[in-house]
Amino acid sequence: MTTLARVQRDFQDYLLRGDPAIAAHVVGSVRVPVATRLQIYSRAYHSRLQEALANNFPALAQLLGEEDFHTLAAHYVAAHDSPFFSIRCYGDACLASSLRTRIMPRRRCWQSSRSGSGP
Repeated sequence: MTTLARVQRDFQDYLLRGDPAIAAHVVGSVRVPVATRLQIYSRAYHSRLQEALANNFPALAQLLGEEDFHTLAAHYVAAHDSPFFSIRCYGDACLASSLRTRIMPRRRCWQSSRSGSGP
């Protein structure tokens, strides 16, 4: 494996699984240590995937509201790597499974109590 391929793999492993091997390839400074530099990339990557979910599922984002959708998206991103080169397709059918197990049970109870039929 070439050095570039190893660095790329280590970086991907850090973004997806938090593997610290990439730290050996990163130069830090007193102002911005290695851990901070890596956190910047990690947070940006996860934030961008959450933003892609909101863009790919705007009606769902509106239906759930910002807080619930953010919770759903954070759980989804933590559980599902993107198998695509482009994040345009991120969230496919697996999002429905996350929706059923994380958000909808609470949402159904809320809707039942509003309609007067009880939980």
